[in-house]
Amino acid sequence: MKSAALALQAAQFAVVARSISVSTFSSYAAATALLVIVGTVAEFGLIQTGVVYMADGRPVAGVVRAGVRATAVMIVAATAIIGILTALLLRGDARLAVLLLVPGFIVARADTPFLSAHIFHLRTTRIAVADLVSRTVLLLAALPLVRFGDSLSTGGVFALLGLGLLLCEIASVLIVAPGVSIGRRSDSFPAREMLLRSLPIGLTNTTSLVHSRSDQVLLDTLRIPVAGYSIAARIDEAVLALVNAAGLVSLGSTARAAKADRPHRVRQFTGVAALVGFVSASITIVFAPRLMHLIGGTKYEGDAVLLTLLAPGLAAAVMNLPLAQAAILAGQATRLFRFALIGISVNLVLTVGLVLTVGTKGAAVATSITEVLGLIFSGLIAGAAVHGVVPWRVVIATPTLLAAWICTVAVAPDPIGTSAGVVALAVVLTLVKVDALDQRPIGLPVSADLCDEVDR
Repeated sequence: MKSAALALQAAQFAVVARSISVSTFSSYAAATALLVIVGTVAEFGLIQTGVVYMADGRPVAGVVRAGVRATAVMIVAATAIIGILTALLLRGDARLAVLLLVPGFIVARADTPFLSAHIFHLRTTRIAVADLVSRTVLLLAALPLVRFGDSLSTGGVFALLGLGLLLCEIASVLIVAPGVSIGRRSDSFPAREMLLRSLPIGLTNTTSLVHSRSDQVLLDTLRIPVAGYSIAARIDEAVLALVNAAGLVSLGSTARAAKADRPHRVRQFTGVAALVGFVSASITIVFAPRLMHLIGGTKYEGDAVLLTLLAPGLAAAVMNLPLAQAAILAGQATRLFRFALIGISVNLVLTVGLVLTVGTKGAAVATSITEVLGLIFSGLIAGAAVHGVVPWRVVIATPTLLAAWICTVAVAPDPIGTSAGVVALAVVLTLVKVDALDQRPIGLPVSADLCDEVDR
């Protein structure tokens, strides 16, 4: 079902990319990138925090009730932030796009507290149905662009897309919210308590999205067309959306498991994530021109190299999910945030420096480098909290082999390039298999000195 929803999302994005001009699409891409970044402020880690509260034994209805109030506070704060950042960072048509997309953005956050309950109880079918229906509505709303995209004004295009977003999010809320009780007032607790506990997770999630989406906003700020890069990034995001859907299952499963069993599950999930990440990244390398043509048409085929350069970062981002979840469940969200700040600082410096030097290719390289750094940081934090939870050979080898393969393809013709890819895949498969057969005991407690060392 999630695959079908992603196919609908890709179809909607392709309709938009093919039906409007490059300049209009660039403005739309910059606006949506900003809204996605600020969207994490509205969500603020409340979904994950709700799951943690429920795993700790708090009444589900009480957690949902507190989440409703906390979400309302964060939606107001996020809307104000959108206004400030739009005025400071965006220009011209991108500002208009933000204005017309904001209503849908606000409604999109309304289902946050209800998702926590569904995830904790592993009711993923309802989430998948909501995703499928909302994506269908979004695609249907965009279809008029095929016929009228050339004749509509820029404002008309953005108004149509904004209406589609609003309707799709209303459909999602109407499916997700029913069936979850918000409980009695006596079951709940102050929203402030929930917000304070979610603060490290929310800040970490926000910095993560700043890291992955700020490059598109920076490209618009620097007057560099962002359309081609946005299409390449959106293809990667489609893969990550599928992985994140599986991640909802892994988060709920790990949270409900006995604490002694959690390290084993995380290590297994990380091995699976390495294979999924490597195969997904390999597909984007091999089929980059065709994928760019499929989504954007012939006018974006020349940007296929961007998709190739993003491949190591894609694999790293996939593997990062189970390790970050392990760190959160181990109470290490604050440490995640500290390392995320380092990552975003490196990303911003690299992005500006490389973009001014080599254009949009620099943004892709900067993203891959900092995604790999983020993976290493999450591994250090999770490994410091629970001994042996991180399969380091797999974690280091997967993005490294992808980067080596890309370099080989760039300097050597086939069949050398293809052979290098096959060898890299064989190595990753072997490492994952060896790690699965490794019978070393894991889950032993780690001293506070080691955690302090990670902080330093």
